[in-house]
Amino acid sequence: MRHYLSHKVSSRLIFIVVVTLGLPIHCFAHDTWLMPRHTVSAGDTGLPNAMVLLPGTGDFFPRPDFLTPKDRIETIQCAQVNQPVAHDLQHNPVLGFQIAIDPEPMTNPRTQPSKVPTFCTIKLEREYIELDLEKVAPYLDDIAANAKVRKAWAYMQSKGMIWKENYTKIARVELGGTLSNQPSKQIGQHTEIVSALPEQQLKRGKAAQFVLLHRGKPLAGHPVQWVGSANGQRGWLKTNSKGMVSVPIDARGDWMLRGTVIKLAKDETFESDFFTLVFAVSH
Repeated sequence: MRHYLSHKVSSRLIFIVVVTLGLPIHCFAHDTWLMPRHTVSAGDTGLPNAMVLLPGTGDFFPRPDFLTPKDRIETIQCAQVNQPVAHDLQHNPVLGFQIAIDPEPMTNPRTQPSKVPTFCTIKLEREYIELDLEKVAPYLDDIAANAKVRKAWAYMQSKGMIWKENYTKIARVELGGTLSNQPSKQIGQHTEIVSALPEQQLKRGKAAQFVLLHRGKPLAGHPVQWVGSANGQRGWLKTNSKGMVSVPIDARGDWMLRGTVIKLAKDETFESDFFTLVFAVSH
């Protein structure tokens, strides 16, 4: 989610290191994403073949304003070829904490993308916020809130009510040049965007197809924003009748898809799911 308030082996283990560092917290809206990094040496991490995965939070992908603390993570899932990948959340004295996974051998997704679809997803604990009046309008613009949400807020505002919201954040990363269309089992009744095709390969100049799943079903007519790290460009798309979007891949580098599903609950509190998907295009 984007916050407008600062406020859970073998001899061939591949270690994904999740870093928690004390970076300054921005007071404006933020997305949370999972960002893979190049393989680092055992001397840097104390681990062989370590891959750094940053749970970043910020306004400007891929540069985070701060990194998500360990105690905010409720669930973690890593999977490969429709099979769960063994993983273990461990303490790391240098970098904070890490996830150790044991998939088939993977190469660096920046230089030699694996043809075996592998992904990791985290779900953060549910949070409650109240927004100051002057922050609501830019927040609604930032998440491309629909007319129904805006109308509900206008009525609440006319009654002197405040903005109250419970939100959940889901961040997913694809760890190779071939995308998995497997939904994350732990997401359950929340929202996730995944590849619309099995073993979809990423290539510059070729559009990639994704489907937005809400409570396990495709969600039609919903805005999804793409963000490219190479040139800083971004743009909005809307899912079609099958819940799909076609993303124009025009550059190498890291890409993120982001969006928010929000509605007003019966207790006059908004309920929202914030989702991101990060993937790398190397050729």
